[in-house]
Formats: sequence, structure tokens, C-alpha cells
Amino acid sequence: MTDHSKSGANKPESASTPNLTVLIEGFYDGSLAMIPDTVTVELRDTSPYYLLVDKTKIFINSDGNGSGNFAVDGTPYYIVVKHRNGIETWSATPQTFISGTLTYDFTTAAANNAYGIT
Repeated sequence: MTDHSKSGANKPESASTPNLTVLIEGFYDGSLAMIPDTVTVELRDTSPYYLLVDKTKIFINSDGNGSGNFAVDGTPYYIVVKHRNGIETWSATPQTFISGTLTYDFTTAAANNAYGIT
């Protein structure tokens, strides 16, 4: 796969929107309020070496919600969230944009949405 975030080559024509819920430790006060900030969201291939497919910066509001744009097709990808003061977090399983939209909540521990939570 090509690193589309640098080259811009081979990107599909249509844009897809992820709607994410992410709470950043140290920015979250434990009562459903967070200091708004930006995160980098990457889409990674599902095969080992998990190559970078695309990435974008997303503003996360005080509720922990944010959305952005990717130029991707219906292929499944791992979602990776990176923050300058946080631990890199991957989705537990590959996710697919359906009709150009993907909603994913990293805060639902019972659903094991973050990689490594059992």
C-alpha cells in the first residue's frame, strides 16, 4: 500500500468521514468533560507490516467527539489514534467505512474497542 498521507497518489475520489469518540487521559476530568484538543488519526492496512494508508488531524471537542475526512474505499482498516501526550491506541479490529461513514467509540470498554482490552 502507498503512504497516501505523503504522496497523495492512488487516493480514491470520494471522501469518507470517521466519527470518533476518544477521551485523552490527563485532558479528561472523569465527569464527561475534556479539554478540547487535536489528535492524529491514521488508517493502517490489516496485513503485517500494517502500512500507513492515510492520516489526518481531527479536533476532539469537550465531549470527546470528533470527525475528519479520509479518501478511502470500502476496505477494512485499523484506526490508530495518536496524541502528543497520550498512548497510541489502535482499534481492536479492522473497521470499514460504509457509505462513506464510520462511527467508532474508543471509550466503550465493555465492547473491547481498543486493541489489547480483554
